[in-house]
Amino acid sequence: MGDANFKDLLIEEIVVERPVVELDAEGMPQTPRYEKVAGEVAGRVMPFSAVSEDGLLGRLDDATHVLYVEPLDLRPNDRVVTRLISTTLAADVAQGDATLPVASVAGITDGMQVEVGAEGSAEVRTVIEVGLNEILIAPELASPHAEGEPVSVVRRYDVLVIRDEAGAGHHLRAILKENK
Repeated sequence: MGDANFKDLLIEEIVVERPVVELDAEGMPQTPRYEKVAGEVAGRVMPFSAVSEDGLLGRLDDATHVLYVEPLDLRPNDRVVTRLISTTLAADVAQGDATLPVASVAGITDGMQVEVGAEGSAEVRTVIEVGLNEILIAPELASPHAEGEPVSVVRRYDVLVIRDEAGAGHHLRAILKENK
């Protein structure tokens, strides 16, 4: 397969986040926070089908998806984020609101995770119910958001293993575990 054909298969935009672990006052590690290290990278996330030669040293049972991407600085324990569906708020919402009026509910279903708000200040919530032009989320919003702010369906995956496929520098295949 030529490079042009491979690039045509990369139909999703992904973001790569790297964990940063800080220590508390007693020297104990805190819950990692994730910093964006690459954004809007073309990739393709697909369901994982196990094959014995993957040799993941016991992590095979955790694998849920596989990512194909052109070479980039991707490491085990990084997080891959995809935004499958994007819409916007159709009206202002207040702190404590759980019903969000949106421009479109197309493709959004119960149980999906959504990010409400701009990158850096977005709140991640779970869709409880989809209405005609609104979604019910849980938990309630922690802060207000303005009409027009993005609402995106997101999926997050933890990187388990990375392989350089088809020769040095052609493309990477990463084995992922969906982070629910």
